[in-house]
Amino acid sequence: MPALEFTLERPICGVPKKLSRIGNHLRKKRLELKLTQDELAEILKVTSQTLRNWEKEDRNIAPKHYPNIMNFLGYCPWESFTTLGNKISLFRKYRGLNQKEFAKIMAVPPVTIYRWENDKKKPQKRNLILMNEFFNYEKDYL
Repeated sequence: MPALEFTLERPICGVPKKLSRIGNHLRKKRLELKLTQDELAEILKVTSQTLRNWEKEDRNIAPKHYPNIMNFLGYCPWESFTTLGNKISLFRKYRGLNQKEFAKIMAVPPVTIYRWENDKKKPQKRNLILMNEFFNYEKDYL
């Protein structure tokens, strides 16, 4: 009878078990890739202190950093997008825009972007067309 072979991988020390915050996602991937905080900070184009703050508390991650974060992770760490508002929010974040910047592009007040993203109000058809064009999506994707 042939012997069974198996190997046990030791868990990487410090890897978060629960990925409830973006900082946890970053720390997990960084440790898996055996990167230092300084190395990841350089990849994300932020200071080492900024990365430490993100990994520790998730505080104040400016939308301009979202594209680099998603590119590093290889996925979107935010909740899945099942509603129109979720899609709008995700696409805005992927472009690295805050609500105020996106509102300026859409020529609407920032509160309108908030309402769209929280499914409190549906965008008018002309706004949906403009968003599809801005995000480079086929007609009627949103």
